[in-house]
Amino acid sequence: MEEQRIGMMYLNLFRRWLAKVWDGMFPRGFRRSPALPMIVIALLILLPITVWILHRRGRFSVVKREIQGETQGAPPAGPRPGGMDPMVLKRIQTAGSNMPEFRSATLLPGLGMEVLQITAFVPSKGEVELLAAPSVQNIADGTTPVRLGPNDRWGAIEVPWSGLLTGILSPVGTTFRTTWRNRTIEAPTSVVGRGVGEGGMLAGLAADSTSMSPEPDGGVASAVFKGTAFDDHWASRNDVTVTVTLGPRTIDLKVMVKNVGDQPEPMGIGWHPRFRIPSGNRDNAELRLPNGDQLELADRARDIPSGKFAPAGLAVTRFQAHPSVLGMESIDESLVHLKPGLMDAGSSAEVRDPVSEIGLRMTAVSDNTRELRVTSLAGSNFVGIGMQTNYDDPLGKEWSGTDTPIATLLPGDSVEWKVRLEIFPISSRLMVGH
Repeated sequence: MEEQRIGMMYLNLFRRWLAKVWDGMFPRGFRRSPALPMIVIALLILLPITVWILHRRGRFSVVKREIQGETQGAPPAGPRPGGMDPMVLKRIQTAGSNMPEFRSATLLPGLGMEVLQITAFVPSKGEVELLAAPSVQNIADGTTPVRLGPNDRWGAIEVPWSGLLTGILSPVGTTFRTTWRNRTIEAPTSVVGRGVGEGGMLAGLAADSTSMSPEPDGGVASAVFKGTAFDDHWASRNDVTVTVTLGPRTIDLKVMVKNVGDQPEPMGIGWHPRFRIPSGNRDNAELRLPNGDQLELADRARDIPSGKFAPAGLAVTRFQAHPSVLGMESIDESLVHLKPGLMDAGSSAEVRDPVSEIGLRMTAVSDNTRELRVTSLAGSNFVGIGMQTNYDDPLGKEWSGTDTPIATLLPGDSVEWKVRLEIFPISSRLMVGH
Protein backbone atom coordinates (compact mmCIF):
# COMPACT_ATOMS: atom_id res chain seq x y z
CA MET A 1 0.00 0.00 0.00
CA GLU A 2 2.86 2.34 0.85
CA GLU A 3 4.49 1.76 -2.58
CA GLN A 4 1.15 2.47 -4.27
CA ARG A 5 0.74 5.71 -2.30
CA ILE A 6 4.27 6.86 -3.25
CA GLY A 7 3.58 6.01 -6.88
CA MET A 8 0.40 8.11 -6.89
CA MET A 9 2.32 10.98 -5.30
CA TYR A 10 4.92 10.99 -8.09
CA LEU A 11 2.15 10.72 -10.70
CA ASN A 12 0.42 13.79 -9.25
CA LEU A 13 3.71 15.71 -9.25
CA PHE A 14 4.21 14.81 -12.92
CA ARG A 15 0.67 15.95 -13.77
CA ARG A 16 1.23 19.31 -12.05
CA TRP A 17 4.53 19.78 -13.91
CA LEU A 18 2.87 18.93 -17.25
CA ALA A 19 0.00 21.35 -16.51
CA LYS A 20 2.51 24.11 -15.69
CA VAL A 21 4.34 23.54 -19.00
CA TRP A 22 1.02 23.55 -20.91
CA ASP A 23 -0.08 26.78 -19.21
CA GLY A 24 3.28 28.37 -20.02
CA MET A 25 3.02 27.48 -23.71
CA PHE A 26 -0.72 28.13 -24.08
CA PRO A 27 -2.21 30.63 -21.57
CA ARG A 28 -5.79 30.02 -20.43
CA GLY A 29 -7.00 33.05 -22.35
CA PHE A 30 -5.48 31.71 -25.55
CA ARG A 31 -7.07 28.28 -25.04
CA ARG A 32 -10.48 29.94 -24.79
CA SER A 33 -9.78 32.12 -27.80
CA PRO A 34 -11.59 31.32 -31.09
CA ALA A 35 -8.15 31.50 -32.74
CA LEU A 36 -7.13 28.11 -31.29
CA PRO A 37 -9.56 25.95 -33.33
CA MET A 38 -8.66 27.96 -36.44
CA ILE A 39 -4.96 27.18 -35.89
CA VAL A 40 -5.72 23.48 -35.32
CA ILE A 41 -7.78 23.32 -38.53
CA ALA A 42 -5.03 25.11 -40.49
CA LEU A 43 -2.45 22.60 -39.22
CA LEU A 44 -4.69 19.67 -40.18
CA ILE A 45 -4.96 21.08 -43.70
CA LEU A 46 -1.35 22.22 -44.18
CA LEU A 47 0.33 19.10 -42.77
CA PRO A 48 -1.07 16.66 -45.40
CA ILE A 49 -0.30 19.13 -48.19
CA THR A 50 3.29 19.47 -46.97
CA VAL A 51 3.62 15.69 -46.75
CA TRP A 52 2.23 15.36 -50.30
CA ILE A 53 4.69 17.91 -51.71
CA LEU A 54 7.65 16.20 -50.01
CA HIS A 55 6.48 12.85 -51.33
CA ARG A 56 6.16 14.15 -54.92
CA ARG A 57 9.72 15.54 -54.74
CA GLY A 58 11.10 12.26 -53.49
CA ARG A 59 12.23 13.69 -50.14
CA PHE A 60 10.83 10.75 -48.17
CA SER A 61 13.25 8.46 -49.98
CA VAL A 62 16.13 10.62 -48.73
CA VAL A 63 14.87 10.51 -45.14
CA LYS A 64 14.34 6.76 -45.31
CA ARG A 65 17.87 6.16 -46.51
CA GLU A 66 19.35 8.47 -43.91
CA ILE A 67 17.54 6.52 -41.19
CA GLN A 68 18.93 3.28 -42.62
CA GLY A 69 22.42 4.77 -42.54
CA GLU A 70 22.92 4.75 -46.29
CA THR A 71 23.86 8.43 -46.48
CA GLN A 72 26.11 8.62 -43.43
CA GLY A 73 29.70 9.75 -43.73
CA ALA A 74 31.03 12.18 -46.31
CA PRO A 75 28.41 14.17 -48.27
CA PRO A 76 27.73 12.88 -51.80
CA ALA A 77 29.78 14.32 -54.64
CA GLY A 78 26.80 15.23 -56.79
CA PRO A 79 23.01 15.65 -56.79
CA ARG A 80 21.04 12.56 -55.71
CA PRO A 81 17.38 12.76 -56.78
CA GLY A 82 15.29 10.68 -54.44
CA GLY A 83 18.35 10.00 -52.27
CA MET A 84 20.15 7.83 -54.85
CA ASP A 85 22.92 8.49 -57.35
CA PRO A 86 21.79 8.72 -60.98
CA MET A 87 22.67 5.75 -63.18
CA VAL A 88 24.30 6.79 -66.45
CA LEU A 89 24.78 4.33 -69.28
CA LYS A 90 27.47 5.51 -71.71
CA ARG A 91 29.04 4.29 -74.88
CA ILE A 92 31.85 5.50 -77.14
CA GLN A 93 31.00 6.67 -80.62
CA THR A 94 31.84 4.11 -83.29
CA ALA A 95 35.24 4.96 -84.79
CA GLY A 96 34.97 6.47 -88.25
CA SER A 97 31.16 6.44 -88.23
CA ASN A 98 29.24 9.38 -89.59
CA MET A 99 25.85 7.94 -88.66
CA PRO A 100 23.63 9.10 -85.79
CA GLU A 101 24.17 7.03 -82.65
CA PHE A 102 22.99 6.98 -79.06
CA ARG A 103 25.67 8.05 -76.60
CA SER A 104 24.10 7.93 -73.11
CA ALA A 105 20.98 7.43 -71.01
CA THR A 106 20.54 9.04 -67.56
CA LEU A 107 18.27 7.11 -65.19
CA LEU A 108 16.98 8.03 -61.73
CA PRO A 109 16.57 4.90 -59.52
CA GLY A 110 15.61 7.14 -56.58
CA LEU A 111 12.55 8.31 -58.53
CA GLY A 112 11.15 5.12 -60.02
CA MET A 113 13.94 4.68 -62.62
CA GLU A 114 12.86 7.72 -64.62
CA VAL A 115 14.56 8.00 -68.01
CA LEU A 116 15.52 11.61 -67.47
CA GLN A 117 17.76 12.20 -70.48
CA ILE A 118 19.09 10.51 -73.61
CA THR A 119 21.95 11.92 -75.66
CA ALA A 120 23.01 11.07 -79.20
CA PHE A 121 25.71 11.94 -81.70
CA VAL A 122 24.14 13.83 -84.60
CA PRO A 123 26.59 14.30 -87.53
CA SER A 124 25.48 17.88 -88.23
CA LYS A 125 25.48 18.97 -84.57
CA GLY A 126 27.72 16.72 -82.48
CA GLU A 127 26.33 15.39 -79.20
CA VAL A 128 22.78 16.60 -78.42
CA GLU A 129 20.11 15.99 -75.75
CA LEU A 130 17.09 14.22 -77.20
CA LEU A 131 14.59 14.70 -74.36
CA ALA A 132 13.00 17.96 -73.23
CA ALA A 133 13.76 17.62 -69.51
CA PRO A 134 15.48 19.51 -66.67
CA SER A 135 18.96 18.68 -65.37
CA VAL A 136 19.71 16.20 -62.60
CA GLN A 137 20.55 19.16 -60.35
CA ASN A 138 17.17 20.78 -61.02
CA ILE A 139 15.40 17.54 -60.18
CA ALA A 140 17.41 17.06 -56.97
CA ASP A 141 16.88 20.57 -55.58
CA GLY A 142 13.24 20.88 -56.68
CA THR A 143 13.76 23.84 -59.04
CA THR A 144 12.35 22.05 -62.09
CA PRO A 145 10.37 24.11 -64.63
CA VAL A 146 6.58 23.97 -64.67
CA ARG A 147 4.90 21.10 -66.49
CA LEU A 148 4.42 21.74 -70.18
CA GLY A 149 2.21 18.82 -71.15
CA PRO A 150 -0.03 16.04 -69.87
CA ASN A 151 1.30 12.70 -68.60
CA ASP A 152 4.73 14.21 -68.13
CA ARG A 153 6.91 13.41 -65.15
CA TRP A 154 10.21 13.85 -67.02
CA GLY A 155 10.39 10.38 -68.57
CA ALA A 156 8.79 8.53 -65.64
CA ILE A 157 8.07 4.81 -65.84
CA GLU A 158 4.32 4.76 -65.19
CA VAL A 159 3.06 1.94 -62.92
CA PRO A 160 0.45 0.72 -61.75
CA TRP A 161 -1.47 2.76 -64.30
CA SER A 162 -0.33 4.95 -67.17
CA GLY A 163 -1.83 8.19 -68.38
CA LEU A 164 -4.91 9.62 -66.68
CA LEU A 165 -6.80 8.37 -63.61
CA THR A 166 -9.73 10.24 -62.06
CA GLY A 167 -11.80 9.97 -58.89
CA ILE A 168 -13.51 11.82 -56.07
CA LEU A 169 -11.28 14.32 -54.26
CA SER A 170 -10.65 13.58 -50.58
CA PRO A 171 -11.35 16.25 -47.93
CA VAL A 172 -7.65 17.12 -47.52
CA GLY A 173 -7.32 17.70 -51.27
CA THR A 174 -4.11 15.70 -51.78
CA THR A 175 -5.63 12.31 -52.67
CA PHE A 176 -8.64 11.04 -54.59
CA ARG A 177 -10.69 7.86 -54.42
CA THR A 178 -11.93 5.55 -57.15
CA THR A 179 -13.24 1.98 -57.15
CA TRP A 180 -12.25 -1.28 -58.81
CA ARG A 181 -14.39 -4.40 -58.32
CA ASN A 182 -16.18 -2.72 -55.40
CA ARG A 183 -12.85 -2.02 -53.71
CA THR A 184 -11.80 1.55 -52.93
CA ILE A 185 -8.44 2.65 -54.32
CA GLU A 186 -6.92 5.92 -53.10
CA ALA A 187 -4.15 7.65 -55.02
CA PRO A 188 -2.27 10.97 -54.73
CA THR A 189 -3.42 13.81 -56.96
CA SER A 190 -1.16 15.34 -59.60
CA VAL A 191 -2.50 18.78 -58.69
CA VAL A 192 -3.70 19.70 -55.21
CA GLY A 193 -7.44 20.25 -55.25
CA ARG A 194 -8.21 18.12 -58.34
CA GLY A 195 -9.33 14.49 -58.33
CA VAL A 196 -6.87 13.55 -61.06
CA GLY A 197 -3.65 11.54 -61.08
CA GLU A 198 -1.29 11.27 -64.05
CA GLY A 199 1.40 8.73 -64.68
CA GLY A 200 1.14 6.19 -61.86
CA MET A 201 3.04 6.21 -58.57
CA LEU A 202 6.36 4.41 -59.25
CA ALA A 203 8.14 7.77 -59.70
CA GLY A 204 7.72 8.45 -55.97
CA LEU A 205 9.68 5.34 -54.94
CA ALA A 206 13.39 4.61 -54.50
CA ALA A 207 14.76 1.30 -55.81
CA ASP A 208 15.59 -1.45 -53.35
CA SER A 209 18.47 -2.63 -55.52
CA THR A 210 20.22 -1.60 -58.73
CA SER A 211 22.78 -3.06 -61.11
CA MET A 212 24.77 -1.96 -64.15
CA SER A 213 26.52 -4.20 -66.68
CA PRO A 214 28.86 -2.57 -69.20
CA GLU A 215 28.84 -4.20 -72.60
CA PRO A 216 31.26 -3.83 -75.53
CA ASP A 217 29.00 -1.36 -77.33
CA GLY A 218 26.60 -0.10 -74.69
CA GLY A 219 25.31 -1.49 -71.41
CA VAL A 220 22.39 -2.61 -69.27
CA ALA A 221 21.01 -0.93 -66.14
CA SER A 222 18.24 -2.29 -63.95
CA ALA A 223 16.39 -1.35 -60.78
CA VAL A 224 14.16 -3.52 -58.58
CA PHE A 225 11.34 -2.27 -56.36
CA LYS A 226 10.41 -5.03 -53.89
CA GLY A 227 6.94 -5.79 -52.56
CA THR A 228 5.53 -2.31 -53.07
CA ALA A 229 1.85 -1.45 -52.72
CA PHE A 230 2.75 2.14 -53.71
CA ASP A 231 2.54 3.58 -50.18
CA ASP A 232 -0.47 1.32 -49.47
CA HIS A 233 -2.53 3.03 -52.17
CA TRP A 234 -2.96 0.01 -54.49
CA ALA A 235 -4.88 -3.26 -54.25
CA SER A 236 -1.89 -5.60 -53.86
CA ARG A 237 1.90 -5.71 -53.44
CA ASN A 238 4.28 -5.96 -56.39
CA ASP A 239 7.86 -6.61 -57.40
CA VAL A 240 8.70 -4.17 -60.21
CA THR A 241 11.85 -4.56 -62.32
CA VAL A 242 12.87 -1.88 -64.82
CA THR A 243 15.63 -2.68 -67.32
CA VAL A 244 17.20 -0.26 -69.81
CA THR A 245 19.56 -1.53 -72.53
CA LEU A 246 21.68 0.97 -74.48
CA GLY A 247 23.09 0.17 -77.91
CA PRO A 248 24.46 2.24 -80.82
CA ARG A 249 21.11 2.56 -82.65
CA THR A 250 18.56 1.22 -80.16
CA ILE A 251 17.46 1.66 -76.56
CA ASP A 252 15.23 -1.05 -75.09
CA LEU A 253 13.01 -0.29 -72.10
CA LYS A 254 11.49 -3.32 -70.33
CA VAL A 255 9.22 -3.32 -67.29
CA MET A 256 8.30 -6.53 -65.45
CA VAL A 257 5.63 -6.46 -62.72
CA LYS A 258 4.80 -9.48 -60.51
CA ASN A 259 1.88 -9.53 -58.08
CA VAL A 260 3.48 -10.82 -54.85
CA GLY A 261 0.45 -10.02 -52.70
CA ASP A 262 -2.67 -12.06 -52.01
CA GLN A 263 -5.22 -9.94 -53.90
CA PRO A 264 -6.00 -9.43 -57.61
CA GLU A 265 -5.30 -5.92 -58.90
CA PRO A 266 -5.59 -3.69 -61.96
CA MET A 267 -2.20 -3.17 -63.59
CA GLY A 268 -1.07 -0.79 -66.31
CA ILE A 269 2.40 0.22 -67.55
CA GLY A 270 3.58 3.04 -69.79
CA TRP A 271 6.17 5.66 -70.71
CA HIS A 272 5.61 9.19 -72.10
CA PRO A 273 8.92 10.88 -73.02
CA ARG A 274 9.07 14.25 -74.77
CA PHE A 275 11.43 14.23 -77.76
CA ARG A 276 13.21 17.48 -78.60
CA ILE A 277 13.44 18.66 -82.17
CA PRO A 278 17.26 19.02 -82.35
CA SER A 279 17.19 21.83 -84.91
CA GLY A 280 14.39 23.65 -83.06
CA ASN A 281 12.71 24.02 -86.47
CA ARG A 282 9.12 22.96 -85.86
CA ASP A 283 8.02 24.16 -89.32
CA ASN A 284 9.91 21.27 -90.94
CA ALA A 285 9.62 18.63 -88.20
CA GLU A 286 7.65 15.56 -89.27
CA LEU A 287 5.48 13.06 -87.43
CA ARG A 288 4.33 9.56 -88.38
CA LEU A 289 1.68 7.66 -86.39
CA PRO A 290 0.38 4.08 -86.62
CA ASN A 291 -3.06 3.26 -87.92
CA GLY A 292 -5.80 2.88 -85.34
CA ASP A 293 -8.97 4.36 -83.90
CA GLN A 294 -9.18 7.58 -81.93
CA LEU A 295 -10.07 7.66 -78.25
CA GLU A 296 -13.15 9.84 -77.98
CA LEU A 297 -13.14 12.46 -75.22
CA ALA A 298 -16.17 13.40 -73.16
CA ASP A 299 -14.34 16.33 -71.58
CA ARG A 300 -11.48 17.60 -73.74
CA ALA A 301 -10.49 20.31 -71.25
CA ARG A 302 -9.67 17.59 -68.70
CA ASP A 303 -8.82 14.81 -71.20
CA ILE A 304 -11.48 12.51 -69.75
CA PRO A 305 -12.55 9.85 -72.28
CA SER A 306 -16.13 8.95 -73.10
CA GLY A 307 -15.42 5.20 -73.15
CA LYS A 308 -16.02 5.13 -76.91
CA PHE A 309 -13.83 4.95 -80.00
CA ALA A 310 -14.13 6.61 -83.38
CA PRO A 311 -12.26 6.63 -86.71
CA ALA A 312 -9.28 8.95 -86.51
CA GLY A 313 -10.03 12.55 -87.46
CA LEU A 314 -8.19 14.71 -89.97
CA ALA A 315 -5.76 16.02 -87.32
CA VAL A 316 -4.49 12.44 -86.93
CA THR A 317 -5.02 10.72 -90.30
CA ARG A 318 -2.66 13.07 -92.10
CA PHE A 319 0.18 11.54 -90.05
CA GLN A 320 -0.88 7.91 -90.54
CA ALA A 321 -0.29 7.25 -94.23
CA HIS A 322 3.25 8.66 -94.18
CA PRO A 323 5.36 11.21 -92.25
CA SER A 324 3.82 14.65 -92.47
CA VAL A 325 4.95 18.11 -91.42
CA LEU A 326 3.96 18.95 -87.85
CA GLY A 327 3.67 22.66 -88.50
CA MET A 328 2.72 25.27 -85.91
CA GLU A 329 -0.57 23.79 -84.70
CA SER A 330 -1.00 21.87 -81.44
CA ILE A 331 -1.77 18.17 -81.37
CA ASP A 332 -3.07 16.19 -78.38
CA GLU A 333 -4.69 12.91 -79.37
CA SER A 334 -4.80 9.26 -78.33
CA LEU A 335 -4.95 6.23 -80.64
CA VAL A 336 -6.22 2.77 -79.69
CA HIS A 337 -6.64 -0.57 -81.54
CA LEU A 338 -3.17 0.06 -82.95
CA LYS A 339 -2.21 -1.63 -86.21
CA PRO A 340 1.45 -2.13 -87.25
CA GLY A 341 2.51 -1.03 -90.71
CA LEU A 342 3.34 -3.59 -93.39
CA MET A 343 7.09 -3.44 -92.72
CA ASP A 344 6.91 -2.71 -88.97
CA ALA A 345 7.90 -5.18 -86.25
CA GLY A 346 5.17 -3.66 -84.08
CA SER A 347 3.03 -0.56 -83.78
CA SER A 348 5.39 2.41 -84.09
CA ALA A 349 5.53 6.20 -84.23
CA GLU A 350 8.26 8.47 -85.54
CA VAL A 351 9.52 12.01 -84.99
CA ARG A 352 11.73 13.28 -87.82
CA ASP A 353 13.93 16.37 -88.03
CA PRO A 354 14.97 16.79 -91.69
CA VAL A 355 17.10 19.83 -90.83
CA SER A 356 19.26 17.73 -88.48
CA GLU A 357 18.80 14.70 -90.78
CA ILE A 358 17.79 12.28 -88.01
CA GLY A 359 14.66 10.46 -86.93
CA LEU A 360 13.51 8.68 -83.78
CA ARG A 361 11.17 5.69 -83.86
CA MET A 362 9.32 4.22 -80.86
CA THR A 363 8.06 0.65 -81.40
CA ALA A 364 5.88 -1.50 -79.17
CA VAL A 365 7.87 -4.75 -78.87
CA SER A 366 5.35 -6.47 -76.58
CA ASP A 367 1.84 -6.96 -77.94
CA ASN A 368 0.06 -5.59 -74.83
CA THR A 369 0.46 -1.91 -75.78
CA ARG A 370 -3.09 -0.63 -76.16
CA GLU A 371 -2.89 3.17 -76.42
CA LEU A 372 -0.54 5.67 -78.00
CA ARG A 373 -0.73 9.33 -77.05
CA VAL A 374 0.93 12.14 -78.99
CA THR A 375 1.21 15.68 -77.63
CA SER A 376 2.93 18.75 -78.97
CA LEU A 377 2.00 22.29 -78.01
CA ALA A 378 2.02 25.00 -80.66
CA GLY A 379 5.31 26.87 -80.55
CA SER A 380 7.12 24.17 -78.57
CA ASN A 381 10.25 22.35 -79.73
CA PHE A 382 9.22 18.87 -78.57
CA VAL A 383 6.86 16.05 -79.47
CA GLY A 384 5.61 13.77 -76.70
CA ILE A 385 4.97 10.16 -77.69
CA GLY A 386 3.68 7.76 -75.08
CA MET A 387 2.76 4.08 -75.22
CA GLN A 388 0.78 2.36 -72.48
CA THR A 389 -0.97 -0.94 -71.72
CA ASN A 390 -4.20 0.62 -70.39
CA TYR A 391 -6.68 3.15 -71.71
CA ASP A 392 -6.84 6.57 -70.06
CA ASP A 393 -8.96 6.71 -66.88
CA PRO A 394 -9.08 2.89 -66.80
CA LEU A 395 -11.10 2.69 -63.55
CA GLY A 396 -13.65 5.30 -64.66
CA LYS A 397 -17.38 4.60 -64.92
CA GLU A 398 -17.38 5.51 -68.61
CA TRP A 399 -16.04 2.03 -69.49
CA SER A 400 -19.12 -0.18 -69.76
CA GLY A 401 -18.39 -2.16 -72.93
CA THR A 402 -16.48 -5.38 -73.48
CA ASP A 403 -13.21 -3.65 -74.35
CA THR A 404 -11.49 -3.98 -70.94
CA PRO A 405 -9.65 -0.71 -70.17
CA ILE A 406 -6.95 -2.30 -67.94
CA ALA A 407 -5.57 -5.79 -67.35
CA THR A 408 -6.12 -7.77 -64.12
CA LEU A 409 -3.03 -9.21 -62.44
CA LEU A 410 -3.78 -12.18 -60.20
CA PRO A 411 -1.62 -13.13 -57.18
CA GLY A 412 1.57 -14.81 -58.43
CA ASP A 413 1.09 -13.63 -62.02
CA SER A 414 3.50 -11.37 -63.94
CA VAL A 415 3.20 -8.99 -66.86
CA GLU A 416 6.02 -7.72 -69.08
CA TRP A 417 5.95 -4.60 -71.25
CA LYS A 418 8.70 -3.56 -73.65
CA VAL A 419 9.29 -0.73 -76.12
CA ARG A 420 12.25 0.02 -78.36
CA LEU A 421 13.59 3.45 -79.31
CA GLU A 422 15.59 3.67 -82.53
CA ILE A 423 17.64 6.47 -84.07
CA PHE A 424 18.08 6.57 -87.85
CA PRO A 425 19.40 8.93 -90.55
CA ILE A 426 17.18 10.73 -93.04
CA SER A 427 18.03 13.04 -95.91
CA SER A 428 16.78 16.61 -96.04
CA ARG A 429 16.57 16.15 -99.81
CA LEU A 430 13.92 13.45 -99.31
CA MET A 431 11.56 15.25 -96.95
CA VAL A 432 8.21 13.48 -97.11
CA GLY A 433 4.98 15.40 -96.69
CA HIS A 434 6.14 18.70 -98.29
